[in-house]
Amino acid sequence: MPDDSPITHPEPASDVPAGTTPSREHFSAKDTFTSLAIAFILAFVIRGFVVEPFIIPTGSMAPTLVGAHVLARSPETGTTWAIGPWHYSDASRKVPASIQGEIVVPDPITGERLLFDRPPTRAGDRIFVLKYLYAIFEPSRFDVVVFKNPVDPRENFIKRLIGLPHEQIAIVDGDIFTRDTRTLPPDAILEGPDAWSGPEWKIQRKPERIQRTLWQTVFDSAHTPLDADRSGRRPFRSPWVGSTQSADASQDGNAKHAGEWHINQRASYTFDGPGRADLTWNEASRPVTDYYPYGHTSEHYPSPRFPVGDVRVRAGVQPHGQELSCWITVISSAHCFQAEIGPDRTALRMAPVSDSGTLSDDWTTLAQAATPLAFSKGKVTNLELWHTDQTLELWADGKRILRAEYDWSPAERFRNATGRDPSAFFASNAREPAADPTIYRRPRISWQFHGSPFTLHRVALDRDIHYQASPSPGPRPARATDPRRLPSLKADQYFVCGDNSPQSDDGRLWEAPDPWIAMLDPDEGVVNRRLLIGKAFFVYWPATHAGKIPIFDAGRVRFIW
Repeated sequence: MPDDSPITHPEPASDVPAGTTPSREHFSAKDTFTSLAIAFILAFVIRGFVVEPFIIPTGSMAPTLVGAHVLARSPETGTTWAIGPWHYSDASRKVPASIQGEIVVPDPITGERLLFDRPPTRAGDRIFVLKYLYAIFEPSRFDVVVFKNPVDPRENFIKRLIGLPHEQIAIVDGDIFTRDTRTLPPDAILEGPDAWSGPEWKIQRKPERIQRTLWQTVFDSAHTPLDADRSGRRPFRSPWVGSTQSADASQDGNAKHAGEWHINQRASYTFDGPGRADLTWNEASRPVTDYYPYGHTSEHYPSPRFPVGDVRVRAGVQPHGQELSCWITVISSAHCFQAEIGPDRTALRMAPVSDSGTLSDDWTTLAQAATPLAFSKGKVTNLELWHTDQTLELWADGKRILRAEYDWSPAERFRNATGRDPSAFFASNAREPAADPTIYRRPRISWQFHGSPFTLHRVALDRDIHYQASPSPGPRPARATDPRRLPSLKADQYFVCGDNSPQSDDGRLWEAPDPWIAMLDPDEGVVNRRLLIGKAFFVYWPATHAGKIPIFDAGRVRFIW
């Protein structure tokens, strides 16, 4: 069920100044009145023209910004996460009940269902918005913006800006593609089954700071249960599965000890031999999808879960000897993307994968380091492989080592992600064929090692934001996710989506604008520049910790990216 509740203003707080009464010898009543008048005028000027506070009421931008929610904490893993309200005080489901009653939700790390009895509802984040910033500066892609809802201008909405004026927008396999309509040839296809095959499409890559904000943890070994065996209950098993291959034969013909995995379910994964060791993500038991823990209560109004191949794979690698080599692999969209790290070569490369899953030997090196990244015995090297927005990045100890891009059109991306030809597929009579998650290939993720024993610390997997090809409630397909209905923006028009894509009432779904707004801009699904209020930039008052005495959650004060 799309989240369509508006962003709201906080209730005014008391502004009565504190202090002692000034002496009449120094301040007259006129002086006091003048000072108060100036203070109020400055407050109203700042609020009206510079910065204004708002409250986030709902979860359409979760987890970047959370609305009314329940804060859950697992006693076994220590994981804390926000959950959207289950129970409401009104039939329209816009006013959450102050006490949620009994709720059962899964721990996002272990999947174990946890019972929370009558947890209190917390208010949403309170944010500052820079007003009239866009009267001076141009809005930038991926800004978090506050604007008047074109369908109901009495409401203020907050979303992420993904489309700029004079662009056509396509959302394919969760990513954003655009092309400048002013540079297209006269015969370019702007809409219809062949639109994604047209010229000049470019994927829009997120800046590093925004990308770091949008990573969402699927699993982190640092948050697995302290008691993995859990007597009397099903023991916890890591979604990472270790396997081995025989080492080279010795001179006398006897096979060397291949080594064994010793997985401490809490944090460390140790391999004790010189042979090849593989650590593979168990996709069968823990599929990587666009599941949002915040939106778990939406199971009352379920939305499909799509496979996500834009991921970050990370771990701290600690060799016990010399000459360790490592390969980090992500198989997504019928291609294998790999980071190779060893004493002789550090590189990023890719190769096609057949429909049967067979890896081709036709590797393409995308980037190679001038100096290989060598591991040191006993030293932990924190490695990260990013695969997102058709980009590969290798990071070591917080420093980017290599970066490479590959460019596919929307048609190529769809063909690789599904194995289907987009023109023929969308020429069918299905109302919204791309909204079927079963047609998308699931990612496969693994580590490979060779050369010495080693230990892995903080083994984790994160996934990127994924803009759904979600079913629209009306008779027509959702915009931007179906080439038969692509938005083409005019001057001063913008396209927006919520970070909580399955539960966001945004430009993909809007129909006819309000009659008053239609006089300004009659086009559906867009935000006119004159409706922009400003840019959200700071969470100044996160939801307080619940209890008899509310405690300010200083750890969640943050800038908004």
